[in-house]
Amino acid sequence: MKNMKFLINNPEQSKQLQQILFKLGHSWMNKKELNYIIQPYIYTNSDLYLTYGNDIDYFHRNPKISQNTNQFILQHSCLHNTINASTQSCNQCGLSIDEI
Repeated sequence: MKNMKFLINNPEQSKQLQQILFKLGHSWMNKKELNYIIQPYIYTNSDLYLTYGNDIDYFHRNPKISQNTNQFILQHSCLHNTINASTQSCNQCGLSIDEI
């Protein structure tokens, strides 16, 4: 899995993202429990460990691949995987980030 970084907008988004990352094999030091939900940044590592941060400068300097958090959540919540980036919804079933 790629080394990725996510900007978190609110605790609910953090919970959704973490649950998806747990399903993909990631964990907080071998624990698949929701943690750090108020931290503004979550990072994935190739060893499948999650890390978090609160430094905006580090987030921007970090070479990990930046992901659109809402789009990532939607892509991993919808079976069709045909996401319209401008509407943030599935082209086939209409599922939107607001419905997850």
